[in-house]
Amino acid sequence: MRIKLFRATTGLLLFTAFTSAAVAEVYRWTDANGKLHFSDRPPAERAESPEVELVQYHLDNLDQGIELPKVAYLEPLKNDSDDAVKTVQLEHVAVEVSGDGSNDDPVVGKMFKFTNFSTNALRRMKIKGKWPEGPLDCEPGSDLRLHTIAYYYKRADFKASLAAAFESSGYATNSDWKFSLQQHRGADLSLAATISDLKLIHCGTTTSLTTQEGSQDSTYLQVDWEIFDNLSREVVYKVRTQGIDYSLRKAARRRGLLDSAELAFRHAAEQLLADRHFVGLLKSESRAAPAAASVEPIDVSLSYGDGSGSFLHQLPQIKGASATVRTNTGHGSGFVISDAGHLLTNYHVVKDSNAVIVIIAGRQFPAQVLRRDRRRDVALLKIQPDEKVSTARLAKQAVSVGEEVFVVGTPLDESLDFSITKGIISARRLHDGQGYLQTDAAVNPGNSGGPVFNESGEVVAVTVSGIFTRDGASANINYLIPLEEALASVGVDLPEG
Repeated sequence: MRIKLFRATTGLLLFTAFTSAAVAEVYRWTDANGKLHFSDRPPAERAESPEVELVQYHLDNLDQGIELPKVAYLEPLKNDSDDAVKTVQLEHVAVEVSGDGSNDDPVVGKMFKFTNFSTNALRRMKIKGKWPEGPLDCEPGSDLRLHTIAYYYKRADFKASLAAAFESSGYATNSDWKFSLQQHRGADLSLAATISDLKLIHCGTTTSLTTQEGSQDSTYLQVDWEIFDNLSREVVYKVRTQGIDYSLRKAARRRGLLDSAELAFRHAAEQLLADRHFVGLLKSESRAAPAAASVEPIDVSLSYGDGSGSFLHQLPQIKGASATVRTNTGHGSGFVISDAGHLLTNYHVVKDSNAVIVIIAGRQFPAQVLRRDRRRDVALLKIQPDEKVSTARLAKQAVSVGEEVFVVGTPLDESLDFSITKGIISARRLHDGQGYLQTDAAVNPGNSGGPVFNESGEVVAVTVSGIFTRDGASANINYLIPLEEALASVGVDLPEG
């Protein structure tokens, strides 16, 4: 039976279970004023020559009733090159531990209590603003059950644990992205982690699970990882790793239970980085981008219209040339401009991606970003079609204010591909030194980069942006990039005349 507890929206060295006794020391003395002191060190100065008692105690039998598994430490495969690698983000963490079929809340560990002497010693040291440097004595307590531990695991910062493991080995996470408008916030790969087995030993005060009074803990985790490619939109790898933290016989920590869980999770993440197949996913098709912009001429064979026909008559060819452009952060629109598989879209659709996916009539094609112009907000893509693809006919003449236009694209969701809206060219505008066409045709997020056609079914512009109200409604003021300027910005020119 699988017990699902919570979901949150993130050389070879053998460690062995505890088998030997540990000895800790606490010093106790009374000063000249009669005040009793406890410390893990003797007094630095003995001006009054106080009699110091060395109290020794043992941490035997703390692992009775539960044994932590042996876990091999595998060295992470570090990224020592300057080549860019895919970024990752931990999107999902869950605890799903199997019960025995008769108990929905199985025992996953043992809870021990500090002895009265240890509790008093800890209290006195905390009053003096310090924590013990060695372990405190414990006495038998009770069982720790799954639901109790899962409640506290919700507070663990597993994302920070994963980030520490990855960044220390030279890999990137999205943990340094802080602002909602920071560009390219999405990661290339998303990780889901399911803790499918856990065992732990906890020693603290009677309230240490609910407070930060300090505790000593050791934790074992078994983690099942799923790796999701945000570009292909599919799970590309599954693997299981283990992680362990042995801190029971170390000094008490303020948030010992959570610290131990996070350290064990980091160990499991380091084992993930020791998996060659996973590291291969990080290094394949990296996001190393070509030059941000280029105006050097590029040989692209374009197809032009002659002003005859109509948008409705050209509809089958228009549909075959219209595309959805998928990135690891979402999607935009685009259109095919050559038989060789060149496409236009917006820069802000692809941003710094080197590879994207182009979807034409339900078929997916890997695409490379050849050129990009951030200021003009245009990008030139290239697919390798296995057969001839339809190309959009381009208009030789610029569109005029008052002409009817048709906007084609994939607004809001990929399922709404090849949506058509109609309007007129409302005005010509100049913003930041760049010329734009204004239209009242409906434009929504996802339309970016899509083609705009005149009444003859010829492309006259590229959709780029719109103005929306606070509640997300269109203000019917939308902007287009004139076709000739879009092509020129990436080195493709229309012929003269």
